[in-house]
Amino acid sequence: QLSQTDERYQVRYEKLVRDRASLHKNAENKLPALKRLLTSLGSDTENLLIFVSPEQLPPVMLLLKELGIPAHRFTEQEGVRKLAELGGLSQREYILEHFKKKTYHALTAISCLDEGIDIPSADKAILLSNSTNPREYIQRIGRVIRQAPGKQRASIYDFIVAPGQDSRLPPQLREFEKKLFEKELVRVKEMAENAINNSDVRRIIDRMS
Repeated sequence: QLSQTDERYQVRYEKLVRDRASLHKNAENKLPALKRLLTSLGSDTENLLIFVSPEQLPPVMLLLKELGIPAHRFTEQEGVRKLAELGGLSQREYILEHFKKKTYHALTAISCLDEGIDIPSADKAILLSNSTNPREYIQRIGRVIRQAPGKQRASIYDFIVAPGQDSRLPPQLREFEKKLFEKELVRVKEMAENAINNSDVRRIIDRMS
């Protein structure tokens, strides 16, 4: 049993905190929830951006293929060097061009779409993996709220993980769960502040708080 003032305790505790945060980000129930959401959208899957973690990328791409949604990954592995075989475009430019042409209905991104990329045609974003860092989620929202001809509204779907009710968890871990959840609710409130369905989101948050 290590004292809380012991350096080894702090190192171990910080690792547990990081591991727990990773579990929240990659919670296994997010994938079936994503499938339900995509199924509910029906044919309305064009102009869709899906933000995922590296661990979520392969299963999400498989799910999109299973549902018949034309999609392409957009990660740091897709290069920016101009290629003759792509008509003088880089891989990223080629992917974005086909997204705008609706050859690809969806782009599945890790972080490359967070800044410096302008896709005004995108009008739906699914935040399967998100953080409590305001800069990150503001940038992601910004990808779909840009004005564009014929674009009347944008839809944003944010996935959050509610804390478990297991009383066997150590008090510190339960407290960490609570704080992490509260931070996620802050993000949801800020994102919904100017949303058309703000009152609906507020009622859901009140029930969960």
